Amino acid sequence: MKQAVTLEASSTTEAEVIAEHGRVSGPMAQPPPDIPVIHCVYREGLSTVFASQVLEPTRRLACSGVRTEVMVSTPVGEFVRKPLRQKWKQHLSAIHQARGPKLTRLPSPPSRLRWLWRDERVLERWLRQQGLVFEPVILHCRGPEMASRAASLRRRLPSLKVVFDCRGLPAEEFLYANGMLDKPESDRPAEINEEVSRLESTFQAAVDGADAVLCVSRAMSLYLADRMKQGEKPIAIVPCCTDLERFTCEAAKRDDVRADLGFSDRYVVAYLGSMHRYQQPQRAIRFFKIIQELKANAALLAVTTESVRMRSELSRAGVSESNCRVVSVPPSDVPRYLSAADLGLLPRERCVVNRVASPVKFAEYLASGTPVLMTPEIGDYSEACRQHGLGVVVDQDWGDQTILEQLGRSLADVLAGEDVVQRCIHYVKGHLTWEAAQPTVARLYGQVAEIESGRVLEGALV
Repeated sequence: MKQAVTLEASSTTEAEVIAEHGRVSGPMAQPPPDIPVIHCVYREGLSTVFASQVLEPTRRLACSGVRTEVMVSTPVGEFVRKPLRQKWKQHLSAIHQARGPKLTRLPSPPSRLRWLWRDERVLERWLRQQGLVFEPVILHCRGPEMASRAASLRRRLPSLKVVFDCRGLPAEEFLYANGMLDKPESDRPAEINEEVSRLESTFQAAVDGADAVLCVSRAMSLYLADRMKQGEKPIAIVPCCTDLERFTCEAAKRDDVRADLGFSDRYVVAYLGSMHRYQQPQRAIRFFKIIQELKANAALLAVTTESVRMRSELSRAGVSESNCRVVSVPPSDVPRYLSAADLGLLPRERCVVNRVASPVKFAEYLASGTPVLMTPEIGDYSEACRQHGLGVVVDQDWGDQTILEQLGRSLADVLAGEDVVQRCIHYVKGHLTWEAAQPTVARLYGQVAEIESGRVLEGALV
């Protein structure tokens, strides 16, 4: 079983600068120019990933000398509804106590009344009030909704530079969520096609209007380069990263957490995620039941925000209460619970949405020293898992017996011994921390500010 480990020093793999006609080596990163960088977020200030995927990297860039802050385009209801006002009050207090970046909220119209006012006009007014329209300013825009609006605003404020931070494929994700990804347009309801058209148009406007694009995976960058015909536009690749120290400092509490769960002598299999279809919770339970055939002492730890539904699924699948624990905890407590795990589950369905993805759960599992059981074609990670011995990849289409045989070999080989824990942690240190990503982001900012083109920057990923 996994033991507490001490993180040893390892060098971060240098990024590569990829020229249009081949690979060339180059300096890791030059200090960014002394111009403001505003991390712009559209309507997701209260999301569960806001702190880890927006505030944390912005804070680290600020500590490195980049002039940066955060702007959140916030639904107007979050200013006026008491429960949401209270959430924001707690949110802003936590940011202040953690000495996070400066954060400004600008009101955005209700989703059903988008025509009431234009978000870019509100952003323009704020930029003018801050005196940021007469000098170069980089707007680092998370998602196509924000990037397309910033690109529109730049027509009036040419000093703006726009970085489109592409987190996924919204139209495809919308179709997938509605179970229609594989259906032709003619077989889909008119309202579905109307929203798909809007999402695709917004995405295209973001790509076309940005000075550079930041992707979460190589698979995403190749998809964009092929589909969007970006030509000379720079693309930087930075995956969804994590704070390694938050996880490694919890390693010493492993035995206590396992004792609290009643799993001191068990082989703990963790599922970290929601009950949404794309996270495949039913398939994760199937994998766990197969593991039980190999490990009689296997126990499932489900860390989810939907504990009632998870317990219902476990009961339906015949998993006894003595062999599982379901906990619902804030993101800050996730490292503590993952310290108890011996194996993490990361199933995904084969589709374009997952082929370009970068699930942060992969980084979080590995940061806790937990190898991963995952399915093929999950962004760049399935191949990384195979190449670096970070776990085992099993095809969801295999029969139970085939999966059983593959897992049996892996438990006796790849997943055996304490070295797998060190492999997981060192992979995160070199590839999936904000320290590893920061030079790539800083270099991209410098490139955008200097209006360079013809290069693709690639983060230290695989």
